[in-house]
Amino acid sequence: MYCYVITGASRGLGLALAQQLADEGHHLVCLARHESAGLQALAGRAASYRFIAQDLADTSAVSQLADELFGTLAAMHWHGLYLINNAGMLAPIAKAGHYDDAGLQTAMAVNLLAPMQLTNALLRHAGHLAIDKRVMNISSGAARKPYQGWSAYCTAKAGLDHYTRCVGVEQAELATGTRIVSIAPGVIDTDMQGAIRAASVAQFPLVEQFKQYQAAGALAAAGVVAHQLLQVLHGDRFGFGDTLDIRDFA
Repeated sequence: MYCYVITGASRGLGLALAQQLADEGHHLVCLARHESAGLQALAGRAASYRFIAQDLADTSAVSQLADELFGTLAAMHWHGLYLINNAGMLAPIAKAGHYDDAGLQTAMAVNLLAPMQLTNALLRHAGHLAIDKRVMNISSGAARKPYQGWSAYCTAKAGLDHYTRCVGVEQAELATGTRIVSIAPGVIDTDMQGAIRAASVAQFPLVEQFKQYQAAGALAAAGVVAHQLLQVLHGDRFGFGDTLDIRDFA
């Protein structure tokens, strides 16, 4: 039996990942703020399906949830346990000095702290288990390149990359170490791209470039990227602390 925990699973890339794993007959735990119709349809397709409504910006609630969830999962007899930290948010889209502290804190909680909390709980409860354990952190090219107007997002994703490297070094030394990778998924046709195109030039000076991506048909379909990511997740190149880009696997 194989169990997958996926955050941000209600739509876009997260939903595409959940759908493909359900069709392969795996056990799913899906986290999002709201259960979408797409997720509800998985109940009859996956080996088992559990939805957990959780706002990842609520760090106290995430801490309690992560502890309870992985405490329960670690007591079950899995052949493999996998965490896909997919949830993310681009806001605030603004240059530094033009967004409020609340927006900054929310961005850091969702993009960086929640993945750290969930990974920490998995390692605490299941790290000793002699099963296949893997954490895939969905990063961004913005972690490795600065963009005006995305300072919060870029910083959080860069932090996620380096957290992955640090944990990878730690886990590589253990006999039952958990593999962990951070991977940029490329430019995908999701709601996040819509938010980018809706920004003003003052907020995001490169907005016209991203509008051209859509006009030129350069946005990848979520289902295609999900398939590629799952191949990486299950592949031999999934190591300890690597920061990857899905476009390198084309």
